[in-house]
Amino acid sequence: MILSKIRISIDSQTNKICKIEKINQGVEVQIGKSITSFPSGTFIMPGFVDSHIHFFGVGESNLLPNFSDCHSEDDMIDIIKCSSFRRGDWIVGFGWNQEKFPEKKYPNKTKFDKAFPNTPIYLKRIDGHSALINSAAARKTGINNNTINPFGGIIEKDQNGEFTGLLIDNAMELVQSKLPFYTNSQIKTIVESSQESLTKMGVTEVYDMDFYPELFECFFAHGTEFAIRINSFVKSQNDEWRGICELPQKSGLWQLIGYKHYLDGALGSRGASLLEKYSDADTNGIDLLSEDELETKARFALNQNLSIAIHAIGDKANRVALRTFSKFPTFKNKLRLEHCQMVNLHDLQLLKNENIICSVQPIHYVSDTNSYMAQSRIGFYRMSDAYRWKSLLDEGGILVAGSDAPIESANPFRGLEAFVNSQNIKELISIAQALDAYITTPHKIYNQNRGKIEIGYDADLIVIDNNFIDNQKSISDTNVLATIINGKFIFNNGHNK
Repeated sequence: MILSKIRISIDSQTNKICKIEKINQGVEVQIGKSITSFPSGTFIMPGFVDSHIHFFGVGESNLLPNFSDCHSEDDMIDIIKCSSFRRGDWIVGFGWNQEKFPEKKYPNKTKFDKAFPNTPIYLKRIDGHSALINSAAARKTGINNNTINPFGGIIEKDQNGEFTGLLIDNAMELVQSKLPFYTNSQIKTIVESSQESLTKMGVTEVYDMDFYPELFECFFAHGTEFAIRINSFVKSQNDEWRGICELPQKSGLWQLIGYKHYLDGALGSRGASLLEKYSDADTNGIDLLSEDELETKARFALNQNLSIAIHAIGDKANRVALRTFSKFPTFKNKLRLEHCQMVNLHDLQLLKNENIICSVQPIHYVSDTNSYMAQSRIGFYRMSDAYRWKSLLDEGGILVAGSDAPIESANPFRGLEAFVNSQNIKELISIAQALDAYITTPHKIYNQNRGKIEIGYDADLIVIDNNFIDNQKSISDTNVLATIINGKFIFNNGHNK
């Protein structure tokens, strides 16, 4: 899969590989009559597919106030004050994680009310499953101490019954649905930022989760200008797409291919739906859809020959998803289980249905366990049910991999490192299996002629400076020197023509 001392020729009309030749050193890429040379010690391989990413969110996180390195509410406030980015008249931000705070307590609106008394704020947690607002935002959206929790959501209140500013899962929609959307200029800037970030990391194709229907008109109009392949699943929990876009759609390298739904929340905000209570809280999490509701939504998508992607993190959510998907044994490659982060031992047998795609993000294991968050939430005895990779493959599951960026880094080499070298010892997989999950399998699922360096295959390639297969301890040291998508250089760093 990784080659050196080779020249790859690309047909400039079809954008496919048309010739492969041996050379004395380095890598050469010929597109039409133009030859680009890379020196000795460089290698070429197929580009990576990120099978679960929030494409627009990657660019957003590059521009929004980002709190991923914050260790207190004061740190968050300082970052906001240094940013001029606004969504209409709102301050929006992303990335706080109370696990990094001294007492690991959720932030409260009190300090933010003092800092921004008249400007509404909406600040999402790193996992995207909870958000903090201030009193100005609460007034603007009609949230107060008497507001009742919506189905599948929590409006957190303190022991005195006062709203703390924290919204969890479906409660976030009370605010998010009322936020002014981005201007066309902002959308263009965000898309360009996403593309630039991903192509520099060697990502040539993505499966984009939670595509905002509000973006449809812009993406459809400008899809032919996109430089990266984007397969989007529209935000569908509450049929947000209705009246805005019909599926499927395609424009250039962008296409809208399915629906995205949520069965539960996330471990970090204690919204993941568990069979047993959390080890550090008196709750089993939140159920966002019933089994009957999921079956109805799955049938709706499949009857249109479209795909359905289901967010399931807790072991109860995964049981519901697997049981439901097992009712549709003939719909090949349409049923996607996103995250499958906790799967009870007794439910693994349900993966024998060869139509279920298990979409995992190995980097989650590293961040969730290094922070001790996962161990705190589910206890050590349930950790054996979490972050299953080898078990999914052993039971016949179809494994694809992604990052969940911007929640995690989109760097695929960090994901490969987690698959092969992390402390998840019993669930580690081989480098060949890891590369299949990131490259070969996503293309095979959708019958795409990509993911191999062979004549007639689409020229989605990357040039790197390290043969990490031969030295698997150096995976994360690999740098991307160039990225080619659809037969064109999208990123290059110091190549010679």
